[in-house]
Amino acid sequence: MSLIELKTGNSRCLRMLDKVTETAEILDNAYAFRSRLGRLVLASLSLVADREGFPRPKYPGPWHIPECAEGRNAAVADACQAVFQLSSLACQPSEPLDSRWKATWASLKVELAALKLALEGME
Repeated sequence: MSLIELKTGNSRCLRMLDKVTETAEILDNAYAFRSRLGRLVLASLSLVADREGFPRPKYPGPWHIPECAEGRNAAVADACQAVFQLSSLACQPSEPLDSRWKATWASLKVELAALKLALEGME
């Protein structure tokens, strides 16, 4: 993958992250939030895989990056793992207004900020 393609992929992931955050702020849009969050995790992990020359994951979810991965790429993969774990809690109910949603969303915002920093560090 060329440098231009990798930078485009990085920019795409950052735009997706902004959309996830915007969607979560609209409390009646749980379905769109879950969908966008899954696509963000998959796109970010795919970007890491492309940068490292590893096979891309097929689905958003747990993905273990080998120890030999470059630090910035490992940071993105670790942040994706944290986001995915919290999202499984946040995305259980179909109604995002319950107390579990509110508590998990507060933690998820922190992890999304960490993912954003990690993605920005790849540029």
